[in-house]
Amino acid sequence: MGQRILIVEDERTFAEVLSEFLVDEGYSVLHVRDGITAINVLSATSPRRPDLIICDVMLPGMRGDRMAGEVRRRLPGVRLPILLMSASADPHVQLPDVSFVSKPFDTNELLSRIQRLLEVPRAQRAVATY
Repeated sequence: MGQRILIVEDERTFAEVLSEFLVDEGYSVLHVRDGITAINVLSATSPRRPDLIICDVMLPGMRGDRMAGEVRRRLPGVRLPILLMSASADPHVQLPDVSFVSKPFDTNELLSRIQRLLEVPRAQRAVATY
């Protein structure tokens, strides 16, 4: 399977459509309904973390922007891009590798954004070749 994406979305129908779309594009997808569950998934001892998190901002229990901060706090030094999404305003999260897309979004733009977020930064590629 392809790169792993964790979708954090409480609206079941939207999450199912997004998951199916991403699977059709070759990604492996795990869906959870809230930020607390997402943090628990990331804290699990599983050796295979997701490569990207796509997270709604407005979630029950823990907002997506707060979850992004918690991910950075709990996994310092780990590159794990986060794409926040919302039909509301951009929360302007100032954290590394966190970006925002408005709902509804164009699927081609979403795929382009995902590909850019999953690219290994040039500095890390140079280190990896030694």
